[in-house]
Amino acid sequence: MRVESLPEVERISALITALKLYIDERTGHSCNTPSPHVFDVPCLSSWDAPDWHMLIKDVQLIDYLVSGSSGAVRLIRSLQSYVQWQMQTEADRICEKIRTCN
Repeated sequence: MRVESLPEVERISALITALKLYIDERTGHSCNTPSPHVFDVPCLSSWDAPDWHMLIKDVQLIDYLVSGSSGAVRLIRSLQSYVQWQMQTEADRICEKIRTCN
C-alpha cells in the first residue's frame, strides 16, 4: 500500500510520544542510571517497516514513513533532529548529574 498524504496530527503525535519513550529507554532515563547507548543515536532514515513496527503499531503511518515520498523524507528528517536533540539533552543531564555527585 502506498500512502502519499501526511497522516493526521493525532498519528504524528502518537509517533512523537513513542519516540520520546524510546529515547528515555535508550538513555536509561527511566531508571536514572547512565546507559552505554546515550550517544548511540539511531538513523531513522535507515529503518524499515519492522523497525518502525517495534516502535509504533500504526500500519498506515508505517506505510507512509517507508514510502519514500518527499513528505515522508521531510518528516523522518524532522524526527531525526528531534531524536538527536532529545538524546543530547538527556546526555547533558546525565553528565551534569555525574558532575554534581563527584
